[in-house]
Amino acid sequence: MTRATLAIALLVLVAGCAPQIRGDVTYDPNALYRNYQTVAWVEGQGVGSSEVRAITEKGVRTELEKDNLRFVEDRAQADLLVRINLGRHKRTKMSGMAGAATQKVGLDVILIDRKSGDWVWHGWATETWESELDPQTEVTKALAHMFEDFPPTK
Repeated sequence: MTRATLAIALLVLVAGCAPQIRGDVTYDPNALYRNYQTVAWVEGQGVGSSEVRAITEKGVRTELEKDNLRFVEDRAQADLLVRINLGRHKRTKMSGMAGAATQKVGLDVILIDRKSGDWVWHGWATETWESELDPQTEVTKALAHMFEDFPPTK
């Protein structure tokens, strides 16, 4: 095997092991997204440091404000309610070999029509890794992926 072939094989192997964000978006195709003008926070769920939650809230706010949505304090005055759920799950390797446990983190962003109470948009992202990641970088990447085509068009 030539050195170039070996180097390419090693890069493919390392890239395959690198953490990658997976995620998707679902939405109500009948919702009139351009009619929504205001947004308010509702209580989310999950674990995570206050730092990660603050990074996530700031990122979601930035993404929604790009679409000219305005945040309001009074939920009763909001067209949309936004909920963030953060999660972390630790898995132990059970292969019989010693090895580090992996962690899987997840992020849900849910937009709810305040009047109907129905979910109109849901974005999620998960990532698995074996060592620490930078929350600012990873949350920013996840939100950019989620909100890439926001608001949905028919």
